[in-house]
Amino acid sequence: MILMPLLRGSLETLGRRYIERTLADVGRLHYWLMCLPERPAESLARIAKLAHSIQGSAASFGFGAVGASAGAIERLVRSSSRSPATPVDAALTRDLLRRVEDLARLVAHAAESVPAAAAVPAKSGVSIRQ
Repeated sequence: MILMPLLRGSLETLGRRYIERTLADVGRLHYWLMCLPERPAESLARIAKLAHSIQGSAASFGFGAVGASAGAIERLVRSSSRSPATPVDAALTRDLLRRVEDLARLVAHAAESVPAAAAVPAKSGVSIRQ
């Protein structure tokens, strides 16, 4: 059964790439949190989009807790009833920050769980804009 080791290796590679991308996305989430006061509508839209993207692929690679955490962020943003011109209140900002920090811890733990031979390299110069 040569196919099984090849398939397992391919899935591990894809999982590592997902974690690499998600580590960068967590940095982007932090960036958009900092932009909330000046650009609330754009920031919330970007946060929701990033969280949706993280959630969408997480379970496929065995990172269900990461997906659930990202889903909670997306639901929080989508359920906040505010007009685009309204500033984001402090309670929503604190809740988003707490949830993004929870997600960051889960992603860091997931990065540590990849096999040693396949450790996720540190990235520098992460692009914030998409």
